[in-house]
Parts: sequence; structure tokens; C-alpha cells
Amino acid sequence: MDTPIAARLNQLRKEFQDGQARLSQLELEQDYLRERLLMIKGAIAVLEDLITAQASDGTPDGSQPAHAGAGAAGAALSNGADRSRE
Repeated sequence: MDTPIAARLNQLRKEFQDGQARLSQLELEQDYLRERLLMIKGAIAVLEDLITAQASDGTPDGSQPAHAGAGAAGAALSNGADRSRE
């Protein structure tokens, strides 16, 4: 069966096989990219939350001031008002 029709049939079967293999590769790539984009999206959300938290704290780096949570005594100490240790 070496007629031009048979040769064309074999060529098309080969192309079809190659196309299926390439499609499988692309589907794997698509899955990988979806996972990667999902990770990036999560990282973006975390960083946006950090920026929002920093803005609400009033500190440029989001850290708490040294006297935070210590009340007036902590503020006085950080301003040098307590010199009893000197």
C-alpha cells in the first residue's frame, strides 16, 4: 500500500500523533503556570495586607514603636524621663 493516498494517510497519522503529544505538553505547562500564578496571587495578597497594616500603624516599616503597649511609662522611659538607672 505505497500509493500516494496511503503515504498521505501515514503522514496525517504522524501529524496527528505529534499534535496530540504537543497538546499534552501544553496542558502540563498550563497546569504549572496556573499553580505558579496562584502562588504569585497569594504572595501579592499577603504583601498588600502588609502594606495596609503598615499604613494603619503609621510606621514606615510596619514595626511597632519601642514604647508601644507600654503606656505612659513606656513613653516616658523612651523619652529619657526615667534617669534613676544612671
